[in-house]
Amino acid sequence: MMAFNHILAGSVIGATLPPLFSAPISLASHFLLDLTPHSLGETERPYSRQFIITLSVDIILSLGCIVAIPFVFPNNWLQVYVGAFFGLLPDLLWPLWHKGSRLLDVFLHWADRIQWGERSYGWLYEGVYGVFLLASLQFIAQY
Repeated sequence: MMAFNHILAGSVIGATLPPLFSAPISLASHFLLDLTPHSLGETERPYSRQFIITLSVDIILSLGCIVAIPFVFPNNWLQVYVGAFFGLLPDLLWPLWHKGSRLLDVFLHWADRIQWGERSYGWLYEGVYGVFLLASLQFIAQY
């Protein structure tokens, strides 16, 4: 799953739930999204041109979302950031796989195994998720 969609899902949760609940539910949303059909995975060779383009677009969209949060949610930007952070947290841990504790390795192995939905056409799903989550954030920001 693209980081952008994890950030958006966490932001929606952070914008709608109290902070006590938004962190664990945003974290859970990460795994629910990874269970659904999506792109960015074993279907693309690492460091191929397509992979680099996809990763670059994801980074640009993710940074744009992070920068926009305080402007879209000026009254509860920190709460939205908490949701976004916990929605993305498992992906931030990947560089520690096989470099950290045994418990972290077991967790990351499990997180890798649940991503059965990676498909070459997964970008279509990613786009639908992104549009739905952006529309949800726009709706929430109005109220």
